[in-house]
Amino acid sequence: DSLPVNLKVEGGAARMRLDLSALKIESLELDAGAADVDIVLGSLVSTVTCDLETGAAAMDITIPSVAGLKLYREGAISRLSDTDLNLVDRGGYSETEGYSESAVKIEMHVKSALTSLRLRRASGPASPESI
Repeated sequence: DSLPVNLKVEGGAARMRLDLSALKIESLELDAGAADVDIVLGSLVSTVTCDLETGAAAMDITIPSVAGLKLYREGAISRLSDTDLNLVDRGGYSETEGYSESAVKIEMHVKSALTSLRLRRASGPASPESI
């Protein structure tokens, strides 16, 4: 068994592909400028905290099919796509139905200057091919 991981990623103008599905990620901190970011999260821990701070960015984030998501947003998210998550606004944050009963809970904080954010569920085991 691998140890739990707390990962910090920093980048300026970058294209990032982070397949974290095989890691026991407990926390992810991302600080990027003008970036194109694809992240695949896994289901190897019960609670994951993501702090994502970007400038002008396009982010595509895939969460496990068994995960619930609680999303906090600060700044200008110009486009949010969550079609297969059906996020419900709870006043101050949004979350998937049944979040509190989910086997895996992902708490995501997004702070951005101008970002396009696409959130989706993995159709099966998360893999690089699923992004």
